[in-house]
Amino acid sequence: KRLGQTRVYAIDAPSRSYFPGMTSAQFDAKVHELGQDSLRHTVWEAHFNALYRFEDSLKTVRTLREFLLYLNDPASINASHGAYVVGTFRLGTGADYFGPDDATEWYNRNLRIFNNVQRITATPGERIVMIIGAGHLPLLRFLALASPEYRVAELSRYLASPGR
Repeated sequence: KRLGQTRVYAIDAPSRSYFPGMTSAQFDAKVHELGQDSLRHTVWEAHFNALYRFEDSLKTVRTLREFLLYLNDPASINASHGAYVVGTFRLGTGADYFGPDDATEWYNRNLRIFNNVQRITATPGERIVMIIGAGHLPLLRFLALASPEYRVAELSRYLASPGR
């Protein structure tokens, strides 16, 4: 309301998969066929599970303002995204890029979400406030920063320290 927004738009989008309808059992069979069962559970999985537990715990010990600032900090955004490019992302051999092809569904969804942002942008200079899950931030932030159509305003600009 303070920003003069008059409408709320839904920007989520369905993704498109290289492997529509693949079940967990079929995924496991493909991993086994590739002989890469060891990539299913790596030290990185434990690392990122611990990171996500830590981040989830912050909402119980920090203010909402502090929690949102942490989640929107560029270093936090990049650190969390690392989970998407290790572990099963590495699946595949030779000309088979099973891991990257499987991950494509997540990236595709975010490309479509960004396209929805473009679709609702009516005029240059228009302000858009995006409220979305933190997992989407690395890709949507990258796209917005790369696009000459948009200028990213950091959340910290609006959640300055109390008393300022």
